[in-house]
Amino acid sequence: MRIRKQIRHQALKRKLPSLSKQIPIHQLQIWMRLTSLKEPMLMNNVNNRKPETLEFESKIIKHPLFKQAYQVIEQVQGSYQPLSSPPGLVTSIIGGAEPEGAVLLGNTGSGKSTLLKYFIRKNFVEGNDESDRLRVFYVEVPHKATTKKLTTQMLRLLNSPRWMSGTEQVQLIELKQLLWELGVELIIFDEINNLLPKNAGNSTVGICDFFKSLMNQTKIPLILSGTMDSEKVILSNEELADRLNAVQYLHYFSLAAKNAQHDHFRDYMGSIAKSIPIECIDLTDEEMLKRFYIASSGIPRRISRIVSETLQYADLSSPLSMADFSKGYQKALRRRAVLPNPFDPSYTANDLLVIHADKVKK
Repeated sequence: MRIRKQIRHQALKRKLPSLSKQIPIHQLQIWMRLTSLKEPMLMNNVNNRKPETLEFESKIIKHPLFKQAYQVIEQVQGSYQPLSSPPGLVTSIIGGAEPEGAVLLGNTGSGKSTLLKYFIRKNFVEGNDESDRLRVFYVEVPHKATTKKLTTQMLRLLNSPRWMSGTEQVQLIELKQLLWELGVELIIFDEINNLLPKNAGNSTVGICDFFKSLMNQTKIPLILSGTMDSEKVILSNEELADRLNAVQYLHYFSLAAKNAQHDHFRDYMGSIAKSIPIECIDLTDEEMLKRFYIASSGIPRRISRIVSETLQYADLSSPLSMADFSKGYQKALRRRAVLPNPFDPSYTANDLLVIHADKVKK
């Protein structure tokens, strides 16, 4: 058994040579799980991608809303004050400061998963000054979750040899002990939309109580993350909602009016433009904002795909043109592409907004 573990450890080291000296085996394994959850855009065969395409795809678009959400997570993590002894009755009553918590909400393609992975990786690479610590613990809430199922999953992720055995109470004691021993400063529970009654049935209340109890007894801050309708889960439990100091939304972008949402869209497209490794037409121009909105319904993931495919299929010896984005749009959305093409220069953006009014998501 020991030899088998050593072989597995060496295999993981070979996959992550730059990190293997810094991060212990349990962290390497969690890292491998995280980095395997790639966005569809990054699943392309890298051997067939242009260097410019790969360079763009490797970048994180740190637009103002992204930075704001990142700062919220950072602030929550900063509220952690470690207990001097393992969690128990005494420490839960008199030990440690009250931890903060926050909710991160965003629908598919909003950049929520990208943000969480970026935060976790930054903590893995830059924060591991102590080799036995796991500063940020990421947990994906399973479908049809129960407190027993969630506790078991957390123990498995932490490589507990007893993750399949013991009563729920015994598992909870071990979980709290492990979290303390590993020096966990923040727990991120993702996909809390799986706790909506339609997905979790009668377990929703119990798991919300579990979150609250975990914060009380371990003094570890929590981030709860999910789709927009996940807010119902939080609002259904007043005591839990009181423990969560902030709700951060990652909305799809909108052009409904020249307000904050419009400015956020312009800022995002400005960040996209800065990430393109060659010259390009002005993406923050009002005309181009409208065309990209029609093409993407304001969904960040679609915008990134369009730019990625534009780089892949364009002649990069000259600046990216409207015609290049027209082709990139077709390649990115394929069967979902609408006609006329949002980047067709024979139509004005205002004309296209009228033509596609029923197809663009509000």
